[in-house]
Amino acid sequence: MNSGALKADVSPLSVYYLVTPLFILLDWLFSLQIRVALPGESSGLYYAYLGLCFLLGGLVFRQGMAAAFFGLAESTLNILLLGLSVFLPILALADDPSAGFEFGAEKAIQFLVVGSVLIYAFRSSAYRLAAG
Repeated sequence: MNSGALKADVSPLSVYYLVTPLFILLDWLFSLQIRVALPGESSGLYYAYLGLCFLLGGLVFRQGMAAAFFGLAESTLNILLLGLSVFLPILALADDPSAGFEFGAEKAIQFLVVGSVLIYAFRSSAYRLAAG
């Protein structure tokens, strides 16, 4: 066995980043944004973000602590974006009450799924950092 070979980290967090193309496919086929919910219409930013996550997935897969740091930062940012995706349209009602605010079952399910994935990523990253 080659002792100089890079050791792969096959954790749920690394798999989460490496299956990014699956998230892109789900978005293209079913309009399901599971990784992040960006406020407003910003599909270009969404795909650029997913591309970055996939590229960094290789680093995350090979470097355990890098995965934990990246996972913690990424999930923290995404939790903020998820909250903003709900609260900014509500705040916009103050400027234009006729704009309306649509938050039906589809948005609620997306919010719960995305939020659950992000909380799991955050907690598992924090646990890995604490464990060393």
